[in-house]
Amino acid sequence: MFRDVFWVDGMKLRRSVVWPVIVLVPIFLSVVGVNNYAEHRDVFRGENLLGWMGAWTQVVFLYGTVLCPVLVGVYAGLINRMEHMGGGWKLMLAYPITRTHVYLSKVLWVWLLIGFTTVMMFVSFWVIGWLYDVEGSFPLKTLSWMFVKGWLASLPLSALFTWVSIQWKNFGMPIALNIVFVLPNVFIINSSMGRIYPWSQPGYAMTPSDRLEYVPTDEHFFWVVIISTALFLAGGIWHFHRTELKG
Repeated sequence: MFRDVFWVDGMKLRRSVVWPVIVLVPIFLSVVGVNNYAEHRDVFRGENLLGWMGAWTQVVFLYGTVLCPVLVGVYAGLINRMEHMGGGWKLMLAYPITRTHVYLSKVLWVWLLIGFTTVMMFVSFWVIGWLYDVEGSFPLKTLSWMFVKGWLASLPLSALFTWVSIQWKNFGMPIALNIVFVLPNVFIINSSMGRIYPWSQPGYAMTPSDRLEYVPTDEHFFWVVIISTALFLAGGIWHFHRTELKG
């Protein structure tokens, strides 16, 4: 049953604007970040940050700290917007499917869309860095692990903003709320709170450890992701079961 719900949600996304976003946003951010690195090589040389990791510090600020958390809200809003229009919720919930399956399907799709974006970010960064002739060999293993952790760190937000987007019919409200909580990231990510603040976790996970004041162990990171995801899933499913959706 879950597989059917998941497949239907995927079919609804086929012609969504989400796919151009997944392709174009990583390319844009890579060009902006790597270009900034290339134009200020002398500064990075003075900080001993020449090479791929130096270039990545410019991209991760744009993607991990700002855009990744915002995109979670955008994707969650898009995948639930179809149900909010034209009586979609009543039609969907009239079928013999459980609300738990509906909720989990949407969370998984939001998370997968972030995963696709992260893969595109990885590829775009490598290609743009190569075009800009970034120094040194590409740190495949290190960057791959950072990208995987960043994707995992987006799971709690995927659960949270699926919850929010289901409750709010207005597409812009969840995104606006998300932006409000993203703004403090500039300060929180360099504090101990960055390890547990959901909006900071993607950027925290993808930032080189030598650029962080507080470096959590992988075990601590996984526990934070597991616990916060479980809390948001439980709260979202509980509330979804008790909400009368009129859309």
